[in-house]
Amino acid sequence: MKIKVVCRKDVTYKNGKSPLAIRFTHNRAVKMVSIGLSVEPRFWDFETQMFTMDCPERRAMQTKIDNEIDDYLKKIRRLEALESLHILSAPQSFPQYPAPHYLLHISLLYVDASVPC
Repeated sequence: MKIKVVCRKDVTYKNGKSPLAIRFTHNRAVKMVSIGLSVEPRFWDFETQMFTMDCPERRAMQTKIDNEIDDYLKKIRRLEALESLHILSAPQSFPQYPAPHYLLHISLLYVDASVPC
């Protein structure tokens, strides 16, 4: 699974800023989740997908992004653990995928802010 932070160029707010989102990719399935942060496009390097060095709130926003990614990684690990317990108890009710592929696919589909860490 790949996790990237992207600046959505296709959306621009009235104040000239574009929202940041976390993009989860696994087996060509993509899920975008908004972080709740926005940045002016001139302060975002689209090649490296990072803030530029002259971004005024770079540290605070990077800390928030890191915390969001950590929270989602915890949720994914928790979902993988729950699904592996469920697979052990009833393997005939699941498709015939190898377990890691199936678990990551389930985690990607159900990553949600409503799931506690």
